[in-house]
Parts: sequence; structure tokens; C-alpha cells
Amino acid sequence: MHAELTLEWLLKLKSDTNKVLQVSALAHDIDRAISGITEKDLKDYSKIAEFKQGHANESANFTAELLKKHNYDQPTIEDDNNIKAIIKMLK
Repeated sequence: MHAELTLEWLLKLKSDTNKVLQVSALAHDIDRAISGITEKDLKDYSKIAEFKQGHANESANFTAELLKKHNYDQPTIEDDNNIKAIIKMLK
């Protein structure tokens, strides 16, 4: 699975990585699992940058809501350089 491989590589590159980066690695493509839509579904590849940013935003928002539901603390989810912000950067 892509998410697991992403986490595996993150840990190989930085074995002492924090939970924020680990969760971000696992969840960065969660939108694709939910929507089932990927780049292959685009009819106009000139819109790829917009698609990827939208995908990153959706993944970040869904992950943030899921973590809130499971009582993660707000700073871990929402503050700069935390889960939501990091996922939005991973296009």
C-alpha cells in the first residue's frame, strides 16, 4: 500500500521522525481512497496542478476532521507546520 510505503521510507530517511510527520505520511493521499479519483481521471492535463492542490487540501481537511473526532489536540492538527499544513504541501 502506498501510504505504508511512504511511512516506511520516511522512517528509513529519518528514523527518529515525530508523530506529526508519521501521520502526515500515512494520510497524505487519503482523498484518493475516499473519492477514488486520481490523475488518470483528468480529461485536461493542463489542470494537473489545480487537481493536485485540490487533492492535497481535501486530504488535509479529511484527516483533520478524523483526528478531531478521535480527540487529537488542536495544535497537532491545525497549527503551522503540523498535520494539516504538512499534508497541504504534499501534492
